[in-house]
Amino acid sequence: MRELQSTILQERCLTDTLPNGLTVYVVPKPGYHKAVAMVASRFGGQDTRFWVGERVRNVPVGTAHFLKHSLFEPPQGSVLPTFSVDGASVDGFTTCDMTGIYLSCSDHFERHLNAMLHFVTHPSFTDDSVLKGQDIIAREIQMKQDLPLRQAHRNLIQELYPNHSVRNSVVGDVDSISHITPELLTLCHKSFYHPSNLVLCVTGDVDPNAVLRAAAAIPSREVPRITREHGEESAEGDVVPELECRMDVSSTVFSMGFKAPPAPGLREQLVGELASALLVGASSPLYLKLYRQGLLNQTFRTRFSSGADYAYFEFLGESEEPSAVAEEILNEAIRIAWTGATSDRFERIKKASYGNRVKALNSMKCICQCVAEAHFQQEFYFDFPRLYDSVSIQEVKELIQETITGERCTLSVVRPKGV
Repeated sequence: MRELQSTILQERCLTDTLPNGLTVYVVPKPGYHKAVAMVASRFGGQDTRFWVGERVRNVPVGTAHFLKHSLFEPPQGSVLPTFSVDGASVDGFTTCDMTGIYLSCSDHFERHLNAMLHFVTHPSFTDDSVLKGQDIIAREIQMKQDLPLRQAHRNLIQELYPNHSVRNSVVGDVDSISHITPELLTLCHKSFYHPSNLVLCVTGDVDPNAVLRAAAAIPSREVPRITREHGEESAEGDVVPELECRMDVSSTVFSMGFKAPPAPGLREQLVGELASALLVGASSPLYLKLYRQGLLNQTFRTRFSSGADYAYFEFLGESEEPSAVAEEILNEAIRIAWTGATSDRFERIKKASYGNRVKALNSMKCICQCVAEAHFQQEFYFDFPRLYDSVSIQEVKELIQETITGERCTLSVVRPKGV
């Protein structure tokens, strides 16, 4: 295995790409009692239209999430008892860009790793198992529909991205998942769970050769030629300034968003996160002002989400006067862009962001997920200290100036019924 090192973080990482196409990363943690492994597929909620060779395929919204769920619930019954008997656990997640399935255990690591890789790469789908999955996921969807912040977010993204599949709900809706079939799941698994579209990340006091043995047991097969279509969006374009809906909630919530230029790599992600923190992060003068005025509370948070062909800022939380919050954020963006923030403040924000990423490395699951995400971006995650050093206050200010403007702003509000 090839060794990659980060002298700043004092982390080692061993990596290899096997003949079957699977790339493996091992981050050694000598003396640790627990080990974590994650196998991830570059197949997420936005992958609803793609070409397999010369044939186009359109799959229902929510298919990637449904497929992940189905891997855990094969026709013969849930895989969970296989692991829990020894105190191990397996779980998974699906995002817009990828699906991850991870294992956490303290004993019999190699056996559990083999078991996880087997159920991920050797699925079985039947009409009965799909019907069962549709019932379970339909209830999950219905529960999430009652979450007001989620509804504000969904309304915002669908307005910002009318043509791009990032607007899709990862879990889909009750109607979309009703069209999922065993044949469709088999097609998607063959297309996106091929070893060349997977990455295996492991951290703990483990034997790297044991990890390679488990990974090499995945059979090699012909690599499918996949071309993804997410839809075309310009960074410009008209947006609706404000959206509103009513729900059975006790207070008003909002989600304010701005479409940004695509941010395909980790460095672009860092620039967006620093811009968000500089503008209205938890330690910013604007946040403290709005909090003291009672316009925001502790539910408020900022988010910069990005991928190879999309990126957006989002500011969301509770407020009885969301329009006033939006106006203050837009005014602060103008002030920062033209008057500026001090270099000292920017350096404090950058150090805090850097410190949070270093702190997150205490989580073994976080290590695996971050390494996998960076792999799909053709990057090495432990390079992030160098990337922080390269980000200047000027480019952060320019991103704010170009993106956080009234012309790009959409405010999505959910108000209580009858108010």
